[in-house]
Amino acid sequence: MGLVDRIPPVEKEVPLEPGNYFTFRALSGNEIDTIRKEGTTAFADLVKLGLMSWRGPNYQDRPCDEAVKALLDDDTRQWAATEVWECSHLQRGEARSSEHGSTPGAAATSAGRTDSSEQSAAVS
Repeated sequence: MGLVDRIPPVEKEVPLEPGNYFTFRALSGNEIDTIRKEGTTAFADLVKLGLMSWRGPNYQDRPCDEAVKALLDDDTRQWAATEVWECSHLQRGEARSSEHGSTPGAAATSAGRTDSSEQSAAVS
């Protein structure tokens, strides 16, 4: 993948919250190594490090900082952590577009990734 500061961020709509979006960044190898060592706080750390910003009516006027990220419900936090993990790990043959921070053919490429239970196991 190269240098993570050259990988464009990815914006995704929050499940069950139409019109609300989170923006994620890829984590460096060192950040992933640190999260793997910590184990039990992996979801929180993935979100803390990889969730860059949010927008939409449910997040309006709320800073995307560590204190407010800690207020995310468990399902949203787990979804966000999975998104950070996915944008930090491309499978062989996948490529991220530099346009608008999206992955081309997202539906097709997500099939090549491991499911969230395998991702969770890989993180912890």
